[in-house]
Amino acid sequence: MLEQGSRAPVGPALQAALRLIEGFTLRPEDLSVDDVDAAREAGLSDLAIEHVFYVAALWNVFGRLADAFGFEVYEDEVFLKGAPLVLRLGYRFPAPLWLRA
Repeated sequence: MLEQGSRAPVGPALQAALRLIEGFTLRPEDLSVDDVDAAREAGLSDLAIEHVFYVAALWNVFGRLADAFGFEVYEDEVFLKGAPLVLRLGYRFPAPLWLRA
């Protein structure tokens, strides 16, 4: 998926999500309601589309901050070690103990 982006051999809903992320990141001025409608037609709910944009926005900000501050980027192996945790928890910050039920 990293190499093929929105052309990766995945299902239509994930392809649509990847196209939204790609457009939001590389060509935001070209993103339109038609892109969102196409994502809906591919099977993404409005909530899923909202989450796609939240995740893309966060990663875009993270990337720009990392570039601005000259952060060192880890090797792929380091990211792959953290992937299971991200898959299990998702892209959210852990709640403080006093907020947990």
